[in-house]
Amino acid sequence: MRPCRPLPPSWPPPAIRLDKGPLLPGCGCFACARHSRAYVHHLLNAHEMLGEVLLEAHNTSHMNGFCQAIREAIA
Repeated sequence: MRPCRPLPPSWPPPAIRLDKGPLLPGCGCFACARHSRAYVHHLLNAHEMLGEVLLEAHNTSHMNGFCQAIREAIA
């Protein structure tokens, strides 16, 4: 397991604790479609595994879209 670098003291911004919007507005991934920023923030602060799983699902969705755009550009 690789070491994580520490987040700055200002992370997360206080507004995220109460934000009921998706992780990324306009994103159609599972995490953004079904869970709010405030809920994911709570999960991460409570050290619940689901918080990390939701962030991983979101990041994987974006990486898949990025790779698809690369494939289309090459073709």
